[in-house]
Order: sequence, then structure tokens, then C-alpha cells
Amino acid sequence: MNVSKIRSACARMLGLRYRELPGWGSDLRHALDETLAEMNAEKYKECGTPCYELNNEYYRIGNRKLKVSTEDEMDVSLWGPKVVVEQVYAGVVSRLGKLGRT
Repeated sequence: MNVSKIRSACARMLGLRYRELPGWGSDLRHALDETLAEMNAEKYKECGTPCYELNNEYYRIGNRKLKVSTEDEMDVSLWGPKVVVEQVYAGVVSRLGKLGRT
């Protein structure tokens, strides 16, 4: 069992959803930022390690909260309510598809 499946199972036990975004780099961050801006997401907190090995950004979308976790400045994952995570994931994948990066 890989780490992604373990994280996903733990999130489900808490009533949350966990998804890893495909790809990495500036195109992924640009697609994520555009998707969050389109959804009127409001960033309210950021924390992580001093060397940016792990960086967590917290957003509010309506009354719901979304956590965007970046590991080693490459792997980006989403944590939050299933509906919000799926909307953001679908938006990012469609934007990356238009760029031919998926």
C-alpha cells in the first residue's frame, strides 16, 4: 500500500478527501492559482518548514476550508471536503489538459 492510499484512507475516516495533483512545476501552480481565483478562494494562513520541504496553504471557499500541501516544492496535494477537493482537482486537470501537461 503506497503513501497516497494511506493518506486517502485516513482522510476518509475524518470525513475529508485527499487528492494528489498530477504533474509538478510552475504550470501546475499556475493552473491551481487560476482555479482557486475562479472559485473566489481566500487564502487565510500559510505554514511549513523553514526550508520549504513542506508548505501548507489554507483557503476558504465559501464556508469550507481547503488545505493545499506542497512537498519538496514539487508534489501538490489537496485536503478538504469532498465537493471542494473534487471541484479544484477537476479545474486544475482541465487547465493542465489545455496546456497538454497531463
